[in-house]
Amino acid sequence: MTEFESIDIDKSGIIDVEGREQNGRELELSLRQGSFEVTQMDRD
Repeated sequence: MTEFESIDIDKSGIIDVEGREQNGRELELSLRQGSFEVTQMDRD
C-alpha cells in the first residue's frame, strides 16, 4: 500500500485500513491489533 485514505480501530481491536496500491488500485485491509495478523484483504 502506497497511499492511505483512512485508518479505523474498533473496540474489539480490529484495524481497518483503506488506501491504494502503487498501480492505483484500491486496497482494504483488516488487521488484528497487537499481532497485526491480516484477517481480510479486498482489492477493487
